[in-house]
Amino acid sequence: MSPRFLTLFCGLLLTVSAVSNDVMLPALFAIHADLGGRMEDIQLAFPVFVLVSAIGQLAFGAGSDRFGRKSTLIAGLGCYIAGSAIAMAAGGIGALLLGRALQGLGSACCQVVARAVLRDTHHGLALASAMALAMAIFAV
Repeated sequence: MSPRFLTLFCGLLLTVSAVSNDVMLPALFAIHADLGGRMEDIQLAFPVFVLVSAIGQLAFGAGSDRFGRKSTLIAGLGCYIAGSAIAMAAGGIGALLLGRALQGLGSACCQVVARAVLRDTHHGLALASAMALAMAIFAV
C-alpha cells in the first residue's frame, strides 16, 4: 500500500466518530417521533457514544499492540457495523442506546488504529506531515 493511500485511509478512519454524531444530530426529532419517550432519553445517545468511545480507546490500544492492527481494526469495524444495525432497527430507547454504545466502541478502534498505523509507518517530519494530512481529511 502506498504511503499516500495509507494516510488517506487513516484520515477516513479518523472521521468515523465525528460522522457518527453529526449524522444523527439532525435526525433527533425523527427518532423521537419514531420511538416516542422523552427527548432527554434519546439525547443520551450522544454521551453514551462518547463515554464508550473513550473507554474503548484504552482497550483497543492495548489490543492492537497485542493482536495486531489489522485484526483489531476488523473487530472494531464489525462492532461499529453491528451497532449501526442495532441502532437503525431499534424499537425502543434501550436498543438505540445499545447500538450507539457499540458504535462508540467501534469508532474508538478506528481512532486508535489509524494513529498507530501512521506512527508505525512514518517517523520524524514524515510523521508530522502524515498526521497533518490525516487531520485535514478529518476536518474536511
